[in-house]
Amino acid sequence: MEIAGGTLGGLVVGLLGTVIQQGVLTVSGFPIPWGEVLALGLVITYLLGLRLSLESRWPAVAGLVAIIAVIAIAIGETAGGSVLIPANIWGTVWTIAPSLIGVVIVAWPRLRRSPAPSAN
Repeated sequence: MEIAGGTLGGLVVGLLGTVIQQGVLTVSGFPIPWGEVLALGLVITYLLGLRLSLESRWPAVAGLVAIIAVIAIAIGETAGGSVLIPANIWGTVWTIAPSLIGVVIVAWPRLRRSPAPSAN
């Protein structure tokens, strides 16, 4: 059940990130990629939340695979000719960064706390 939830959440995160990742605000001629920052922050928060709150890595792996699958599907051109992830700097970052971030989060070892010493 946790793996199905991780997959479903990953699909939602991938869709939301894909839609907002092209948002750029220009201030004094300098582009601020608010969409990319928000989308990658969403990926980090989701995967880190799964990894820290659950004992198993598999829900985080399932979420990461779902995010990557959504990105892989959205890269292509639709039958109508529209593209959700264009071939620009922000699109390139969005296609690569979630995978790298996800691999680091999933592969990070679980740190177990040692029991507190008894007061004898």
